[in-house]
Amino acid sequence: MNNNPNNRPLGQRGAADSGRGAANRGTGGIQRFIGRIFGNRRMEGQGMGRQAKGNFQQGAGNVERKIDDKLNS
Repeated sequence: MNNNPNNRPLGQRGAADSGRGAANRGTGGIQRFIGRIFGNRRMEGQGMGRQAKGNFQQGAGNVERKIDDKLNS
């Protein structure tokens, strides 16, 4: 099985990006929360960055899936 996301159909890449984005958002939220609890601004900032990355990945995945849906209609 080829795990290279660039060799998969566009719609499948979108689903993978959305999944990775959701994971990054969740992990970033936890990291941000822990940083806030312990007063660690660096960790809180890293969590915010990971959440932003997750939002972007999820949005890109959604766009890829919509494009694929339009091309296959």
